[in-house]
This record gives sequence, C-alpha cells and structure tokens, in this order.
Amino acid sequence: MARILYGVMGDSRGHLSRSLAVAGELSRHEIVFAGGGLVGTVGEQGYRSIPLPMLGTVLRNGAVDTMGTLVNTARELLRQGQTLTRLRREMEVFKPDLVITDYEYFTPLAARQLGLPCLSIDHQHVVTHTRYQTPPGQGWNRLCTSLPIRYLFSNAQRFLVSSFFAPPVADPARVELFGPVLRPQPLKYTASAGDHVLVYLRGASLKAVVNLLDGRARRYVIYGFGEGTATANCVFKKPSVEGFLEDLTSAAAVLSNGGHSLLSESFHFGKPVCCVPTGMFYEQYLNAWFVEQLGYGLLMPDIARGEILDDFESRIPTFAAALAGKSFHGNAALAARVESLL
Repeated sequence: MARILYGVMGDSRGHLSRSLAVAGELSRHEIVFAGGGLVGTVGEQGYRSIPLPMLGTVLRNGAVDTMGTLVNTARELLRQGQTLTRLRREMEVFKPDLVITDYEYFTPLAARQLGLPCLSIDHQHVVTHTRYQTPPGQGWNRLCTSLPIRYLFSNAQRFLVSSFFAPPVADPARVELFGPVLRPQPLKYTASAGDHVLVYLRGASLKAVVNLLDGRARRYVIYGFGEGTATANCVFKKPSVEGFLEDLTSAAAVLSNGGHSLLSESFHFGKPVCCVPTGMFYEQYLNAWFVEQLGYGLLMPDIARGEILDDFESRIPTFAAALAGKSFHGNAALAARVESLL
C-alpha cells in the first residue's frame, strides 16, 4: 500500500468527480486530498483533506472574467510562500510516496521542493500537450488559455491526460492519453431511448435559455436554475444526482456548455450533444469543436443561434449512430498505469 497526496482544483465538479473516480480505482492505497472550494466535501466520502487556496477561473455573466481571474491569481501567487510552507509541513507528516495533481497549483511545487514524484491527471493538458489544428478564430483564446496552463499548471513530471478525443501527444516520453474518467454513479445506469433533451448550461442566463427553448416542438428538461415554473415544453428541476442521471440516460440528446465530464458521460450513454461553450473558455470551445469534427453533435457558438439547434435536433439519429459501439470509459486503464508507475 502506498500513500498518495491528491491535489485537486476545486472550482468545479468536473475536477473533483474525476479525482474521486481515480481515487476509487486506487482504493487499496491511503489517499489524502488537498485543495480549495469543493475539495472540502471529500470528507463525505471518508477522505481527509488539506485546505488550500485556489487559482481558479472566475466566471461572470456567462463568460470567463479575465481581469477577475488575473487578480485572484496574482493575490494567491504573492502569498504562495506561506501556502507552500504550510503544505510542506502537512506532507512531511503524511509522507506521501506519490503526489497526483488534477490542475492544482501548489501540490506539484511542494512535491518538487521535497523531491517527491508528481503525476498530473486531468483533461486540461490536452490543450497544451497535444498537437491539433487551432479551431478557426480561436488563436487568441488558445494563447490566453495555454499560457497559464504551461506556466502555472505544468509542474508535474508526467501527464496522464483523460480525453474523449485523442490528438497526437507532443512528448510521448512524458504525456499519455487515456479515455474519459467516469464517476461511479453513472456506471450504475443503463441508457434508454427518450424524446426529451437534457439541458445544463452553466453561466447562461435564465432569460436566454427560455428565449432559446420556449415554444419549440421538443420537450426540454433543464437543470441549473432550480425548480422553476414549467412552460408547455420546458421543465425546470432542482439539483439531484439521481434525477439528473435518470434524465440523462433516458434523453434523446443533451444541450450543454462543453465541459468534459458531462460530454464524456453523455457519449458513454450514446447521447449526442449540442455545445454552447462559455465565453472565452477555450477548453470548452476545443471540446465542442472536436464534438463536431467527430460527428457526435454540433458547436453552437452563441446561445441565440436557434437555427443551429434546429439543425442539431434534425440530425440526432445520425450523431447517435456515430457514437454507437464506441467506448468512453478509461478508468481502469488509467488506474493501471498509475499502479505501474507506483
């Protein structure tokens, strides 16, 4: 049995759900988490956590708040010496054999200072550590995203990248690609055929969503706005893991931003996705672009583009056929690689 310190960016559920799924595959080892935000909830699964500040992305009005993100990052970098000193003390007590980071800033630096091996397991490094054509019009967006990934979040020694698409890696000696890491809850469900579209658009305004969907022929099941007043074809549901998964597995398709976790779960169940990336969120845009390139759905760059949703819904059977028979479950292979590196 090994001791593993697992650093996690806690600003979204995608990082945490992936990390908990990997930890579940490595359950014979002793694992302590470190990070801020949602990382503090790992106690509900029986794990101990070390609180850390976050260099997270700030969202405002449905887009990345560049200035807010920069100010938050600068503030935490100015006091990183204090943070690293505290983290090193915790690590000297725990004595980890391995440090894993899912887009967490401080744990790889502390590992380097203590001479410990560090693995990166995330999806974000597909942006910087693989080779692909930049989506049209996204050169500046790619640059703005790549710089912080390279200079703030690439301090691990090796990178295990989880992704539903697989461009060539830039450095095969240090970078390996694996299929998506799925959280355990969806794996208990079986897909069925339905006619509704599941909607989860983080950061979008309720007004914009209603303007897009109200009055259309199809039925929409909408999460993320609480349990609101239904319209003739729109149902608003309160947060519920079980309810969400039931609606996902029985949906005809999904309308979402383009976050990797929901895309991976949707594809695992054979559900095409129409993606509306959050503004200036390049990783989501890249995901959505590959969704369209692979024939799994469409990229809708603006939530007001109802004609793209029309096109998407008319082609749902074609997109579903492209997904049929493909595997989107890389948990076991990635965990086996971690074990071999241990």
